[in-house]
Amino acid sequence: MASPAAAAEASPAAAKASGASLDQMLQDEQQVKRFASYLHANIPLREAVQMDKRVNYFRGKKLIEVLCAGKPAKNKPPCETEEDAIKVGLALLRMGLIHASEVADKKRRILRPIRTNEFGPDSYLTWIYQGSNTMRNMLLVLLIVVVTAMCLFPVWPQFAKVGIWYVAVTILLFLFVLFTVRLLLYIVFWTIGFEFWILPNFFDDDLGVADSFRPVYSFQTADDLMQSYYFRISGAFVLIAFAAWCWQQPTEFDELYAQQMEFLAELYDGKLLGDKPSEIEQALKNSVFKVEELEKLIAEDNASPGDGGDDDDEPAFDPSAPRSADDEVEDVDEDDEALEAIIEADEAEAAAKAAAAAAADNDGEDDEDDNDGNDDDDDDDDDEDLDI
Repeated sequence: MASPAAAAEASPAAAKASGASLDQMLQDEQQVKRFASYLHANIPLREAVQMDKRVNYFRGKKLIEVLCAGKPAKNKPPCETEEDAIKVGLALLRMGLIHASEVADKKRRILRPIRTNEFGPDSYLTWIYQGSNTMRNMLLVLLIVVVTAMCLFPVWPQFAKVGIWYVAVTILLFLFVLFTVRLLLYIVFWTIGFEFWILPNFFDDDLGVADSFRPVYSFQTADDLMQSYYFRISGAFVLIAFAAWCWQQPTEFDELYAQQMEFLAELYDGKLLGDKPSEIEQALKNSVFKVEELEKLIAEDNASPGDGGDDDDEPAFDPSAPRSADDEVEDVDEDDEALEAIIEADEAEAAAKAAAAAAADNDGEDDEDDNDGNDDDDDDDDDEDLDI
């Protein structure tokens, strides 16, 4: 027959079958951790903020309901009465797997830890024990994979980019429509003395993801109705006037609607994707020759018939063949001869310009001499006239 200590170290079902009592099981730390794993997975958890950290908490009555209801299960404490469930809660407190808290701000769900080891149906208990790390590690690996995939987004295939684009655009449009309708409904009900919100906790940063979508809506009478009735009546008149103005402008709104539909069509067609190649980039891409194409053109040029004579006997040009020192010297000599020819041409052009300028100067001097001779003849004629 197994000893009570050995029975307490076994699983809850085996310990109960061997005759170990609940009190004996609660003395073993490993057994209490098994109980904590079961409770952490089965008690409905809620999120709150405690000491600037997000924590999971539950009420004492939820622990009692889970332990006293249902059939026996693996790692479930064998509790038959409410007192047995309270003993389990006290064991969790004693071993530091949970700690007691109190509500500091009910609306924002802020808790404050308290120093007590009392457990009751109305107690607020915050989990310290995090349970198995397997799921957490799997989520961490998944997060790393997702982040890495997003960093490699520029090299994704085009169909994957388009798919992500469709999903992102659809989500953004849905949120835009939701928030617009949400605000309009709130304004309409506010003018008649009510406060109506769709997803009232959606923008509450102190709540978790699940709690941000609960409740779906809230509807209540305004608390400051008597103090703000003047503003509400004024807002109602403004709202009615705006609706009447919109009703009298059907043509402009039809054009606006058509423009928005055209914008949505372009949005879903992917015409606004930033990495879509432009016409210029596509033309440049098509104009670039590949190495294989260049080698093919050179081979065709070498294979074509020459002009005859000794040129046909020359070997074909091979761009990959090594060059000799004589070839390099010949290239240098050819470059020098070409440079000298250019210099001689420039000097000849400069000499021609100088000769043209000198000829122009000589023509100018001859013209001046002719003019002087004509002036002398005129003076002689004048003298003869005076003598007469």
